[in-house]
Amino acid sequence: MSHPDTCLTLLFPKILEDRVIDMLVESEVLVRGFTLCEVDELGRAAEYQTALEKVLGRAHRMQVTIILDRAGADKVIKDLKQILPRASIVYYMTPVTEFGSFL
Repeated sequence: MSHPDTCLTLLFPKILEDRVIDMLVESEVLVRGFTLCEVDELGRAAEYQTALEKVLGRAHRMQVTIILDRAGADKVIKDLKQILPRASIVYYMTPVTEFGSFL
């Protein structure tokens, strides 16, 4: 396994949660796992799924954060595009300069 040098963050509507998680759990590139949390997207680019979200000005989303190597991150994005080609998924990658654990 390569050194984990990339943080991949995915943002997507809650309705996609099960499909995204199933794909990630089955992925061979995730050695350590990932984190999942609920977030609110704000701003002009926010895509509202419900009338309540539009009124509140907050689009409810799920956020997944994964630490892995760049090749693995690229594969996750490629696989997601194959199984959910037109899904409202936003992603970004940032460099990881150090990754460790106290265990």
